[in-house]
Amino acid sequence: MKKLESEFDLSSVQIKDIALKFQRAMELGLSGENSSLKMLRSFLRPPTGGETGNYLSLDFGGTNVRAAGWDN
Repeated sequence: MKKLESEFDLSSVQIKDIALKFQRAMELGLSGENSSLKMLRSFLRPPTGGETGNYLSLDFGGTNVRAAGWDN
Protein backbone atom coordinates (compact mmCIF):
# COMPACT_ATOMS: atom_id res chain seq x y z
CA MET A 1 0.00 0.00 0.00
CA LYS A 2 2.88 2.40 0.74
CA LYS A 3 4.22 1.93 -2.80
CA LEU A 4 0.79 2.73 -4.24
CA GLU A 5 0.52 5.80 -2.02
CA SER A 6 3.93 7.00 -3.18
CA GLU A 7 2.68 6.93 -6.80
CA PHE A 8 0.26 9.72 -5.87
CA ASP A 9 2.81 11.84 -3.95
CA LEU A 10 3.12 14.98 -6.06
CA SER A 11 5.17 18.10 -5.46
CA SER A 12 3.45 21.47 -5.20
CA VAL A 13 4.96 22.37 -8.59
CA GLN A 14 3.41 19.27 -10.19
CA ILE A 15 0.03 19.98 -8.59
CA LYS A 16 0.07 23.60 -9.81
CA ASP A 17 0.98 22.44 -13.33
CA ILE A 18 -1.88 19.92 -13.37
CA ALA A 19 -4.30 22.56 -12.07
CA LEU A 20 -3.25 25.09 -14.73
CA LYS A 21 -3.64 22.54 -17.54
CA PHE A 22 -7.03 21.46 -16.18
CA GLN A 23 -8.17 25.09 -15.93
CA ARG A 24 -7.04 25.78 -19.50
CA ALA A 25 -8.94 22.74 -20.78
CA MET A 26 -12.07 23.94 -18.96
CA GLU A 27 -11.71 27.45 -20.39
CA LEU A 28 -11.38 26.02 -23.91
CA GLY A 29 -14.41 23.78 -23.43
CA LEU A 30 -16.54 26.61 -22.01
CA SER A 31 -15.63 28.89 -24.90
CA GLY A 32 -16.72 26.24 -27.42
CA GLU A 33 -13.20 25.50 -28.61
CA ASN A 34 -11.73 22.02 -29.01
CA SER A 35 -10.90 20.59 -25.58
CA SER A 36 -10.30 17.21 -23.98
CA LEU A 37 -13.11 18.10 -21.54
CA LYS A 38 -16.78 18.28 -22.44
CA MET A 39 -18.26 21.21 -20.58
CA LEU A 40 -21.96 20.99 -19.79
CA ARG A 41 -24.06 23.40 -17.75
CA SER A 42 -24.09 22.61 -14.08
CA PHE A 43 -26.16 23.78 -11.18
CA LEU A 44 -23.44 23.26 -8.58
CA ARG A 45 -22.57 26.18 -6.38
CA PRO A 46 -19.03 27.50 -6.74
CA PRO A 47 -16.58 26.54 -3.99
CA THR A 48 -16.60 28.79 -0.93
CA GLY A 49 -12.94 28.37 -0.07
CA GLY A 50 -13.87 26.81 3.25
CA GLU A 51 -13.63 23.24 1.94
CA THR A 52 -11.18 21.05 3.83
CA GLY A 53 -9.65 17.58 3.55
CA ASN A 54 -7.29 15.57 1.40
CA TYR A 55 -8.77 14.08 -1.76
CA LEU A 56 -7.49 11.42 -4.09
CA SER A 57 -10.13 11.96 -6.78
CA LEU A 58 -13.17 14.03 -7.63
CA ASP A 59 -15.57 12.94 -10.37
CA PHE A 60 -18.09 15.49 -11.62
CA GLY A 61 -20.46 13.47 -13.76
CA GLY A 62 -23.60 14.51 -15.63
CA THR A 63 -25.83 13.96 -12.61
CA ASN A 64 -23.53 12.87 -9.83
CA VAL A 65 -20.49 14.12 -8.00
CA ARG A 66 -18.30 11.42 -6.51
CA ALA A 67 -15.43 11.91 -4.12
CA ALA A 68 -12.96 9.20 -3.19
CA GLY A 69 -10.82 10.62 -0.49
CA TRP A 70 -9.30 10.31 2.89
CA ASP A 71 -8.35 12.53 5.74
CA ASN A 72 -5.28 11.63 7.76
